[in-house]
Amino acid sequence: MALLRMTGRVARRRVPLVAVMSLLTAAAGLWASLPSAAATSDPRDAQATLSYLRSADAFFRADIANLRRGALAVDKLAGNLAKECPGVASAAGQLPPGETTARLVTDMREEAEQAVVLALISPDQPAYRRLGMALPRLRWRDRRVTVLVRRFGLSAAAIGKVRPPDLCADMKEWAAGGYTKLPAGTTRFLDRFAAARHGAGGIQEQIEVMLRPYQGARGRLLEARVRRHRIRLSRLLVAALTPAAGKVRSELGFSPPPGP
Repeated sequence: MALLRMTGRVARRRVPLVAVMSLLTAAAGLWASLPSAAATSDPRDAQATLSYLRSADAFFRADIANLRRGALAVDKLAGNLAKECPGVASAAGQLPPGETTARLVTDMREEAEQAVVLALISPDQPAYRRLGMALPRLRWRDRRVTVLVRRFGLSAAAIGKVRPPDLCADMKEWAAGGYTKLPAGTTRFLDRFAAARHGAGGIQEQIEVMLRPYQGARGRLLEARVRRHRIRLSRLLVAALTPAAGKVRSELGFSPPPGP
């Protein structure tokens, strides 16, 4: 996932657009490769597992149900940009090429893309906050499971609190400075968004794997449903984010991003 840039307080990772939804994607990793605790008869582990799966199921179902409203929010964002700051970034493409120019354009484009993400998930903010309240309360005898579930919940809660940037104000400030300096509002927003999703990327599948020893028949059926919802949501987000981001970039005057 390529470029890692330090910003003084947090590390901000430049990733493809869809990867900012890392809470909703699956990625195998070290934790998934570790053996989970042996199957246990402790009813507290089984109950915590069912509670987790029910919360995850409700979260993903809410996200899927709200995608249409999220698309309308993106349309509203693009319409506001067309009225308030149309083509504001277009002259940036005429600057002499160089590492600094490329970095600034990348960061400003990223702010626009993350604003699209927040608009798309804006109807889901209550679902993020509910998940953030429910998951950190759960406990297992295997502390590794507790830590991962808590991390997932805290990241969801943090994303639910991130406010969208004042995109036009930042873009106008960038243009007024000759496209040579990153606006303070852009830096603050990107740092907040990076901090919100920090440490939680790709752990949903890992959690599912580690919870399997604690599942009975009900848990296995619920996990299969959660996995179906998660995969479906990931595909829907990929399909929705690409044209939505293109629409916003076009209104701002950004040239299309380079191909793979």
